[in-house]
Amino acid sequence: MLSFFGLKDMPFTREIDAKNCYASNAYQEALARLEFAVQHRHACMVTGEAGTGKTTAVRSLLRGLETTRYRYEYICDSGLSPKLFYREVLDRFGVSPAIRSTEAKRQYQALMLNLYEQDKKIPIIVLDEAHRFSEGMLQELRFLLNYPQLLVIRKFWRYPVRIRVLDQKLTDNVLVQITSSRTTLESCLHYLAT
Repeated sequence: MLSFFGLKDMPFTREIDAKNCYASNAYQEALARLEFAVQHRHACMVTGEAGTGKTTAVRSLLRGLETTRYRYEYICDSGLSPKLFYREVLDRFGVSPAIRSTEAKRQYQALMLNLYEQDKKIPIIVLDEAHRFSEGMLQELRFLLNYPQLLVIRKFWRYPVRIRVLDQKLTDNVLVQITSSRTTLESCLHYLAT
């Protein structure tokens, strides 16, 4: 079927290769802001409507990072709880997580400091689908934002007033959006041509 339409690959999939991304002005700006946040170890939140390229922009950024300088983990789990978050990160970094949550939290703190100070690597934790996090996980994000290696991806969402401290603690809030029907058309034509 692809050959009938003169296509090499299936267009418009969720897994767009970074080299094939349509670089609209909004996308280029979002990528530049993400690069700045990572280079300067700022916590960052990426927001936008569904399908506007939030995850694609972050994945493109991560693919371009030097593995000798950065260590990243991408976690996409809308049901993440604080306990599961610490277990997941520790496990992915090769640390056997403690059974008690408070000890696992201490292990996480030590891991982040060791990676930066001893291994000379900047750790980056990407949390996708954050708009679906429970109130408990949102509260935990307040603590996690003390460690500036955190990128959070969310759709536009409303949250209780007591959680608004998240926006105050974030250095950058990157808005990713397709700005017009013209940009959407250009994007479609670009993907069909690649």
